[in-house]
Amino acid sequence: MPKNTFSRRNFLRTLPAMATVPLLRGARLKITDVRLIRLRTIKELGSFIAFNGRPRPYRLGGGAFVEIHTDQGLVG
Repeated sequence: MPKNTFSRRNFLRTLPAMATVPLLRGARLKITDVRLIRLRTIKELGSFIAFNGRPRPYRLGGGAFVEIHTDQGLVG
């Protein structure tokens, strides 16, 4: 059976290193802002028929991602 690199044992080895991170040890984070960042659509390439039978646009670019800000200054 191949060894899984994301095993519980490997995770537990990282815990002592995580304990040295001062921002996360005993800190209570509060979310102060949530932003939706929309990405620019570069080009409309047409459409395709989805599994439900409805046409869906096919684009180059576009989409969005969420940015979360905390009172500790962390952003992710």
